[in-house]
Amino acid sequence: MLDRFDAFYQDLFKNESLKKYRPFLQQVDLKVFRVTDKDYEPFMALYEYSLEQNWDKNHEAWLASGKSVD
Repeated sequence: MLDRFDAFYQDLFKNESLKKYRPFLQQVDLKVFRVTDKDYEPFMALYEYSLEQNWDKNHEAWLASGKSVD
């Protein structure tokens, strides 16, 4: 399935079915790249840390953590 997505997005600017969207794709300078689990590691580490700190239950604690980083 991922190979099909890759093939579709690799030919994004050549795909005839998307011809009418090419000006928009070029205007926004669209770039497509494959994301792997490794790319999500920092986000997942932050997410796991947030659960340990109960940020999901205490919005004030989450806000306070942001202030301490400043």
